[in-house]
Amino acid sequence: MPVQVLLALTPILLTLALLLTRLPAWVAPAAGGVLAAALAPTVFGVDPGVLAAEVGRGVPTVVEILAIIAGGITLSRVMEHSGAHARLALWLSAGNGPTLATALLMVHGIIPFLETVTGFGVSLIVGVPLLLGLGFTAFRSALLAVLALTIGPWGSMAPGTLMGARLYDLDFQAVGVTAALFNLPASLVAGAATVLLLRGAQGMRGDGEPARTVPWLAVGLLSGAAQWALILGANLSVGTAPAGAVARSCSPWPGCW
Repeated sequence: MPVQVLLALTPILLTLALLLTRLPAWVAPAAGGVLAAALAPTVFGVDPGVLAAEVGRGVPTVVEILAIIAGGITLSRVMEHSGAHARLALWLSAGNGPTLATALLMVHGIIPFLETVTGFGVSLIVGVPLLLGLGFTAFRSALLAVLALTIGPWGSMAPGTLMGARLYDLDFQAVGVTAALFNLPASLVAGAATVLLLRGAQGMRGDGEPARTVPWLAVGLLSGAAQWALILGANLSVGTAPAGAVARSCSPWPGCW
């Protein structure tokens, strides 16, 4: 049994190892897929006909996932070459500076929205420069951008969610609603961690003073609860596919601050 487990892990380990090289990005997943296809009939005794049928059944899902990836990368490249990233940073930073309000706006609003419309961590490439433009340090900008990835099931992990639902014949929207229900702790932790991270930070305006930590912790938790409620509501009302983007476009933070 341990030998079979190790052999089953081999395609994953090969893919991870090749990702550390300078080979083109497509080589690693292609090599892992070829090795998995070779091991299935030779080591695990999978009937070639059954394997071919399952691969064929998964082609529509793979095409859909590739379309999601292509759309996100295309949007990111267009924003980069058109200067939209720089203009967005200028708009967000105008007159605001590094405050807890703007940090929560980024963690529960702007960066999650970018993640849902681009995915695959592309939002980090955009979010960190935006946070730097707002006046946060490089270290805190990186941490805040990571905290914003609580939207993962509707961003970088959306293709995995879709593939998992298809493989086990589950209703995709039901999976999305369930994920939204259990996403509450992540949203709350992100809000509280944002406040604690910036508590008393040098260069912060008055709302970052230690004496105001408790009230701002309540605001951070309220912001996380609002994010959770919007995501859950969007999954229930418009479906899982557009839920992340729809929920973040309805974020109350921009209007409040």
